[in-house]
Amino acid sequence: MKYLVVIAPRPGFVHEWVDALPFRGVDVAAAEQIHSPAVLEVSSPGIYHDVDGLGSNDRGPLLVVRSADCLPLLLRSFSSRERVLVHAGRKGIASGVVERAVNFLVSRGAPAFEIQVWLGPHLKSCCYRFPGSHRLVGEIERGAPLGVSHVGEELVLDLEREVRGRLVRAGLSPQRIFSDPRCTSCGPGRLPSHRREGALRSRVILTISDGRFLEGSTMAVDPQLLKILACPETKEPVSLAADEIIEKLNNLIESKKVINRGGEPVTDRMDAGLIREDGKYLYPIRDDIPIMLIEEAIELPPLNEFLNLP
Repeated sequence: MKYLVVIAPRPGFVHEWVDALPFRGVDVAAAEQIHSPAVLEVSSPGIYHDVDGLGSNDRGPLLVVRSADCLPLLLRSFSSRERVLVHAGRKGIASGVVERAVNFLVSRGAPAFEIQVWLGPHLKSCCYRFPGSHRLVGEIERGAPLGVSHVGEELVLDLEREVRGRLVRAGLSPQRIFSDPRCTSCGPGRLPSHRREGALRSRVILTISDGRFLEGSTMAVDPQLLKILACPETKEPVSLAADEIIEKLNNLIESKKVINRGGEPVTDRMDAGLIREDGKYLYPIRDDIPIMLIEEAIELPPLNEFLNLP
């Protein structure tokens, strides 16, 4: 099952963020996301209000949810050719969004045992903790009975365990549930996290699902998926950088000679990169996640000059 996780800008208003997405040439359907159990069938692009889950068949639009600690949940039936993409936070899970997502597929002819599920990066139990005296302890215990535990004087919430338990209880096979191991707060790749960053006004995780690209093994950066990615500033196409360019940049990063467009020193090596069509900027890829942020882009000199740098 293929999916794509991207770090992207977070505009201030919901009606703005679809226009700011780093995609081109595709129809996008996005949920407003209000921590509800609502899952809606969509067949056309747009922002769908008062819902946290979107379902469509393979011929439907690109489905997108945004997150920064909540759990993005992708369910897919290969027999009915339907898929559901859900934003699953603590409140939405407690109110039944996971069960609604399963029912969406089952009601359209998918046997529960053959549904495949992917759980995206989210705030893991290592960081999702509350003091035992916290005012929300009772609410959390009632809403996530499978995912709550107590360690010393702390209450620990494990969203993955809660969601897995609900999926298995709904008839899904544990062997068909897969999870991204990264914690948004303490994991690699500096993923966006409300818990770590506070108000978090600049960036979000985007999880996208396009039915045309869901067959086969999981690949975060797939040649087909790259066709829809674009520079968030100009919407120009991007393409994978040659290994020689990435090696040269990583050497310069280790020598502390690379500054990004935001004026910050680049300290983390890249696994790969996406070059804008005009060749002026490169967007880094780390831990299989394209970082499509204007301020994180790296300016490139002309290729012949760049490759001849010491």
